[in-house]
Amino acid sequence: ENVLNTLEMQNSFHMDLQMMSMQGEYVWCRLQFTRMKNFSRENPRFVYTVLDISEDMAQLLRQEGLVKAIEEQNEKLQQADKSKTKFFSNMSHEIRTPINAIIGMNELILRDSQNEVVKGYAENVKAASQYLLSLVNDILDYSKIEAGKMEIVPVEYNIKEVLNKVCNIIKPKLSVKSLAFELKVGKDVPARLFGDEIRISQILINLLTNAIKYTEQGKISFLVEREADEKGQAAIKFTVKD
Repeated sequence: ENVLNTLEMQNSFHMDLQMMSMQGEYVWCRLQFTRMKNFSRENPRFVYTVLDISEDMAQLLRQEGLVKAIEEQNEKLQQADKSKTKFFSNMSHEIRTPINAIIGMNELILRDSQNEVVKGYAENVKAASQYLLSLVNDILDYSKIEAGKMEIVPVEYNIKEVLNKVCNIIKPKLSVKSLAFELKVGKDVPARLFGDEIRISQILINLLTNAIKYTEQGKISFLVEREADEKGQAAIKFTVKD
């Protein structure tokens, strides 16, 4: 009855179902129904064919299983990524507390100590602590980095102070390998610049640390030059040689 009703509305249609073969096994088949000329309910003339589609159906089921497996894997990866981001965020908050305590106590040493040698050590501690804190803050913004929303924060800074902090941080690494270090700053390099001081410091430290890592003996040279100005902007070139 359903077949006749459907053929009254359309010339042909098919349905997929499982049928039992002569060997007693269930196989997927496609039944194709096509109405003949002068078809009517009073004269229900139609033909149908049976096509074995077991292979096609098996491939389709495998593909559906693969898609499901991929979707499940993607969901697991997303959950793992969320857990990773949450872990970094929590750890960053925990690490910032002792770092801030170190910076605070070190400020007391800088303020109260009369010993110039101790003050020199404290300045190194201050520079390293501030750099470490900036790294932790980057981890805290890990989700922003992944989302491509990390912002550059330009400020006015003193280039000589930045270079001094960077050099103080890498000095212990130079001492361990007994490497000489040479810093040259061009006389025409502006004292005050405008940019992301923290990011610039990180880049310079990474470049110098990499040079120290792959230099077994000799000297590391660090050159800072001013290039051509354009519309009130000075192009500063940093060169690291090992």
